[in-house]
Order: sequence, then C-alpha cells, then structure tokens
Amino acid sequence: MFIKNFTFSPPFTASIDYVGHNSIDISQRLTGVALALAQLRNFQIKLKALHFNRGVLGVRKLFNMCVETWIKDVTYQIPKVIASVGPMSSLVQFFYGFFELVWQPILQYRKDGRIVRGLQKGAHAFTSSTAVAFMDLTNTFFHGCQGVAEVLVLFISSGTAVQPAVMNVQPRDVRAGFNMAMVIATEDAQKVFSTAIRNVTLEKEAKGYAGALGEVVRQTPKVVIQPAITTTSALSKVVTGARNQLFPDSYREDAMKYKSE
Repeated sequence: MFIKNFTFSPPFTASIDYVGHNSIDISQRLTGVALALAQLRNFQIKLKALHFNRGVLGVRKLFNMCVETWIKDVTYQIPKVIASVGPMSSLVQFFYGFFELVWQPILQYRKDGRIVRGLQKGAHAFTSSTAVAFMDLTNTFFHGCQGVAEVLVLFISSGTAVQPAVMNVQPRDVRAGFNMAMVIATEDAQKVFSTAIRNVTLEKEAKGYAGALGEVVRQTPKVVIQPAITTTSALSKVVTGARNQLFPDSYREDAMKYKSE
C-alpha cells in the first residue's frame, strides 16, 4: 500500500495524574512498593501534529516514522516529566510563586510604571501558588506515611492492611473533610477489631487456646500500625477539603478525575 499523503492533526496532549494507593503487592517486593508510593501530578505528554506529503510505502513504515518523530519530540519534554513526579510538581509550583512575587512588579513597572499594582499581582500569585503547593506537599507526606505503614504491615504481619474508607471521594470543603475523616476513623477501627476478633475466634475453634494465642501475636502488628494508616488518610481528607474550599477549581478538577465508587 502506498500512502501519498498523511496528516495527524490537531496536536494531542495526554494529562495523567496517578496516586499509587491500593497497589502494594508483597509478591512483587520493590516493584509493588514503588508502584504504591509513586505519584504523578499533571504529567503531560504532547504529540505534535504530523504531515507527510512525499509518500510512504506501507502502513508499518508510516507507523515507524510517526513513532520516531514523536520519540524525538518527547525527549525534549523529559524535564517537564521529572517535574511531575512525586513532590516535584509541588516544589515547582512553590518556586513559581516566588518567581511571580519578584517578576510581576518588574513586569508591571515596565508596562506602565505602577509598581504597587505589580506588587499586588505578585503577592496574589505567590499566596495562591504557595498555598496549593504546601497543601499538596502535606498530602504527599501523608500518602508516603500511609504507604510506609502499609508496607510494614505486609512485611511484619501475614495479612494486608485495611484500606481506608471512601478513598475516591473528594471533600468539597473543610467540613466535608472532617466528616470524611470521622467516617474513615470509625469504619477502619470497626474493620480492624472485628477482623482480629473473628480470626482469633476461628483459630480458637480450630486449634484451641494455643491457636488463638498464635493468632493474637499475628494480629498485633496490624492492630498497632493500622491507626497510623487511618490517621494519615483522615488528615489527608481534611487538608484536601481545606484546599478545595480555598480553591474551588481544584475541587472541580478532582471531581472529574476521581470518580466516587
């Protein structure tokens, strides 16, 4: 097949956010842990428009030409990719706020000499950027602590950690965040203790008091570490609610990304 002309247009942009909860797999060891703790925020890949008008012989050759062109283009996007990994996106946003604080007065002064107006714009940009960055960094810290605690449960105990409730629900404001935090704390405590009591009872019926004692020993690490998982998840909801109340656009964006189950 001879393709005389080929056009790929308009340019395509894929934006990806990834939070690795519920991904820890003890059988995968380091791979599972890395997937669980990894985060991507506003990770964008742009594929530019293509136009071949000299003719291409075969679909496979056309495909290879497109891939080669896009790979070269994506290579130049690597700094942006790195900036989207883990807390780097929040740090970039934090330093962007400092940059705007300095640059806006200079820009406004060059434009019309109103340096006070520039200071106001810079202060507003600085406050917005640093506030969002601080809350995102706080959430990243809580997520990391939760992941570490889940890994400890996997390595120390024979079972898995109880996953916090309402994981995919985004609170609209601080009040909703507190309500979700209370739901998480209550439901997780009930799950942990009811599971532990049920397992101990089953072991007692099967193996007697010796089996029950052994099960108590096995359940102890989970019962001790689980509150850390629950607390970090609950605090994350409160921080997210505060961010969404201050910046409603963040709530609408998250509502589109993370559908409730």
